[in-house]
Amino acid sequence: MKRLIAILLLLLFTGYGFSAELPSAPQAQSTSDYGSGFSFDNQLYALQGASVSLAVGIISHRPWLGAASGVGSCMIWRAAHDQGYRSNPMFANNRILFCAAGAAAGYGTMKLIHIHRAK
Repeated sequence: MKRLIAILLLLLFTGYGFSAELPSAPQAQSTSDYGSGFSFDNQLYALQGASVSLAVGIISHRPWLGAASGVGSCMIWRAAHDQGYRSNPMFANNRILFCAAGAAAGYGTMKLIHIHRAK
């Protein structure tokens, strides 16, 4: 339990340091293209994958289910909310790849703190 608290506090303070970089208001986009590479939008997809993965994995005691849920949540988000970008398909600009990387990090964290199904 101490490991879980330490990891959650580490994630909390790491995320708190990045919050100073958030813009004060949404910025207008001139095109429908997202940033590539490690843009802020891609980092949000990785954060979504990791947080959903950790939450579902810890609640269900099945890390693999958490990782699958993390990637699935990003795919559902893209399918439901990015309809305005018809030229931007599901796997464009490595969105799902960043989400999968976040979900894999969540899976690795759960394995490190020994989350598993009780027998």
